[in-house]
Amino acid sequence: MRFSQIRKYALTIWQSEPRLLTACLAFAVLNLLLFVVMSYFVSPAINDAERSMIGLQSEVRRMGSGGAPMSLPKLYRKAGDDIARVHALIPSREALSDLVLDISRLADKAGFEIESVSYKPEKVEKFALLGYSLSFTVSGRYRQLKKFVHLLEVSPRIVILDSISLAEGQDEEISMQIKLTTYFREGGSE
Repeated sequence: MRFSQIRKYALTIWQSEPRLLTACLAFAVLNLLLFVVMSYFVSPAINDAERSMIGLQSEVRRMGSGGAPMSLPKLYRKAGDDIARVHALIPSREALSDLVLDISRLADKAGFEIESVSYKPEKVEKFALLGYSLSFTVSGRYRQLKKFVHLLEVSPRIVILDSISLAEGQDEEISMQIKLTTYFREGGSE
């Protein structure tokens, strides 16, 4: 069909049914607009998400020893073993005083002492654990505080640093408010 024929048909439709031609043109413009949105926004986002998911799936399968792919049953067993190892690292709640003593020793190694530690227990029903939020303040030079945080991080205990607040003190000293969380098993030594 030539352009002149299309123009002739369009004029005929416009003269007989102008609303039909207007609706067809509106749908054509809407279709073009949706195509542009899909091409430039939606399709790239879907492709990126799909590539990311495929990458994560292959990474999960390679989590086996030596980067060899693992089947899902092996992966589940490995995850169960990892959870059992982590659970074995969690002491019974009677070890709270040992934790406070360990934190005091770490502070001593860093060159200052902790005057008091406040704590708040909270049950973690899902895992039969007790979470303890500990809070204390230490003062010293920045290098000492940095060393103390490092000693906490490399400690064999499971300790989560929730927050650290710094405040300037006198004579280049800094006061640091530390809030951390650790976990203990409920009941006696299991």
